[in-house]
Order: sequence, then C-alpha cells, then structure tokens
Amino acid sequence: MSVATRITAVLVALLIGATAAGGVLFHEGYRLFAITSGSMVPAFEVGDLAVTQPPGGVYALGDVITFHSGTGKLTTHRISKIDDGAIQTRGDANVTPDVSLQDAGNVVGRVIRVIPHAGFVLVFFRQPTGVLALMAALVNLVLLWELFFATAHDSVTAPTLRLPRTVTYGLR
Repeated sequence: MSVATRITAVLVALLIGATAAGGVLFHEGYRLFAITSGSMVPAFEVGDLAVTQPPGGVYALGDVITFHSGTGKLTTHRISKIDDGAIQTRGDANVTPDVSLQDAGNVVGRVIRVIPHAGFVLVFFRQPTGVLALMAALVNLVLLWELFFATAHDSVTAPTLRLPRTVTYGLR
C-alpha cells in the first residue's frame, strides 16, 4: 500500500468518524450557532462558534444561553437575573439587560464551548455561495484524484479503429 493510499484512507476514516460523531451529537440535541453580533464581547467575538447542550435542567446566574428572542431570531446572552422562572438576559457588551424576559421554553441550549472564528465557516456554508463552493471543491477533489492516483486499470482506453483492407484495381 502506497503512502498516498494510506494517507487517503486515514483522511477518509477521520471524515467518516467526525461525521458520525456530529450526527450522534445532533441527535442528542447539541447544536452549533455562529455568533453574529458583538453583544457578547469580550467573551465571544463575532464569527465564533457556540456549541450548546440540549435545553433543560436548572439555569443559574452567569450561564450563557441561546434562546428564541421576541424578534424571531436566535440570541446568545448571559443570564443576569432569574425571578419566578422568568429569565432576564444581557449581552456582556450591553449596558442594560434585554427588554423581554425569557422562559425556559424559549431556551435552545446552554453554551458549553466556544470555538474561535469557526462560526465564519458555518455562516459561509449556509449561503448559496458556500454550497456551490463546497460542490466545486468536491468535483475538484475527484478530478485531482483521477489525475494523480488513477492506475492503468482504472482508466478507460478508446477502442482502436481498424479500417477494412481495400484492394484497388487499376491500370498500369
């Protein structure tokens, strides 16, 4: 087995493993959200990726949650006050708390991890341009594979053209 084949096998195995792990985590309720505003600076920068665990359990002051805001958008802010089940949130960069109170039913998840700058990738691949770029990259990978790693038995050869023998009769 050549070095290129081994490397390819390892990369394919890693890709399959990462996809399977992501599928299991998604099935269990873990979600990924891109931070798209500066309201949580310095804790989160624009373009960071927030990983949330499934909603539920008891929320505490200081927990960072992602929730459906009154505008229909998802918002990621820190819990600043809890009063009779009503959750008040505030962005770290904001001076005042959010106007609307949240209940536990609006919470999508509690942030458990932040991956710097990875949110840009998520946002890019959720746009039509990103999907086209991904498809073009996959086509290019297939073409490069054929160009550099195809063996003689992988290639298709065109049949040879055999012309019939002709006999010419002529006068000398």
